[in-house]
Amino acid sequence: MNRMLLLSWVFLLLSLDGLWAQSNEGDILLSQEAYFDWIVRHHPFAMQADLIREEAEAVMQKARGGFDPKLEGDWDQKFFDGKSYYNLAQGGLKIPTWYGLEVKGEYAWSDGVFLNPERNLPAIGQASFGVSANVLQGLVIDKRRADLQKARIFQQASEVERRQVLNDLLMKAGDTYWAWTLIYNELLVYEQAYQFSQERFEGIRESFIQGDKAAVDTLESWIQVQNWENQLAEANLKYQKASLALSNFLWLNKEVPLEVNERVQPPRLADLTVLLPSREALRVNLENLDNTQPALQLYQYKLASLEVDRRLKQDKLKPVLQLDYYLLGNGFDFVADENGNGNGVGLGDIFGENYKVGATFRFPLFLRKERGDLELARLKIKDNSLQLQQKQLEWGNKVESYFVELENMSGQIDRLDSMVDNYEELLNVETIKFDIGESSLFLLNSRQQKLLEAQLKLAKVRSRWHKARMGLDWSSGTIGQ
Repeated sequence: MNRMLLLSWVFLLLSLDGLWAQSNEGDILLSQEAYFDWIVRHHPFAMQADLIREEAEAVMQKARGGFDPKLEGDWDQKFFDGKSYYNLAQGGLKIPTWYGLEVKGEYAWSDGVFLNPERNLPAIGQASFGVSANVLQGLVIDKRRADLQKARIFQQASEVERRQVLNDLLMKAGDTYWAWTLIYNELLVYEQAYQFSQERFEGIRESFIQGDKAAVDTLESWIQVQNWENQLAEANLKYQKASLALSNFLWLNKEVPLEVNERVQPPRLADLTVLLPSREALRVNLENLDNTQPALQLYQYKLASLEVDRRLKQDKLKPVLQLDYYLLGNGFDFVADENGNGNGVGLGDIFGENYKVGATFRFPLFLRKERGDLELARLKIKDNSLQLQQKQLEWGNKVESYFVELENMSGQIDRLDSMVDNYEELLNVETIKFDIGESSLFLLNSRQQKLLEAQLKLAKVRSRWHKARMGLDWSSGTIGQ
């Protein structure tokens, strides 16, 4: 099934479903809202936007992996000259926790002729259980927790980035839509002018046959018909090209490209409401711009991520002090008697008999690397903050610029509406005068030309108004909502 036929069936089904409007003549009216809805659901870029969300989920999964329990084990044996020098084996489970604590359980076994004394263990092996804690550096934040916090920020930012991709796509698609709509309305103007000149030619030719008009009037009116026919053909060509450009944004299920055919038509600009937002609505838009414009929200999320980096670098200024404490068992028996053997009388003696403790301390004397990293983190935050301020100003000015443009063109539309009405009245009067012989064909054509110019200008301003209205929503971050 070719693309044009497929699109006809798709649009017909959707028109019956209520998403698309269907005129009395059977043509399908493609509104901006339906067009945007179709793009969001079916354009391949929408799938790419979904990949951003999936990427964020993968980053979150990776960050959570830093807190996954880990099984560990190793085995080492030396046998030489008929003697077993040593045979060492150990295995266990390590569990990282949120607050810088690491819980570890292990079981070790050893034997051999030349075994290092510190490796001596009970004959049945030894289980150990304990914790390792960072009490200075790493107590409040460490790399694992920083990565997880940044992953959460990235996950939130991914939704905003996805919306930004769709917003920019809709803005680009909207420009094409309104260019298509303008050319269609210009085509209607040329069709009206051609039909008027054709009817006038038929009337003049009939008058010439009856002897009321000169032959030159017939020739002049026919030349005018040919002129409008040529302009109508050029307008048709432009409309076909605009339809093909619009087809670039129409897909089915993000896989099948569609093509706009002659049954799918844009609205008539004169039928669309031109409603200027209030100044109060503009004020609300500007006040909420940080929460609605994706470009600004992304800067805020980047700032939050940089702040996590700064906190991590700040923590690096502290000394490293790691404390380890492990309970040691006789096999798996952690209850010791007074001789250090199992089956003791209570837990109170455990901490005084069978245990292993340790401490690790590190502190660079000059902290030059750490202070340099911290300063770089602060500079990045400052740079991002300055960029955010600049972008806030730029986007705020864009919102106001679109609003001022809407205000200006609203007045133009009112004046051009009145001009078109006046030119139509002049053309009607001039037609009556021509019919009774009190006007010339040249003057009649001049009236028609002035009317056509006013109609084309009105269509262009109306199209620009709707593009500016769309631009206001885009700069506010609410396009397509």
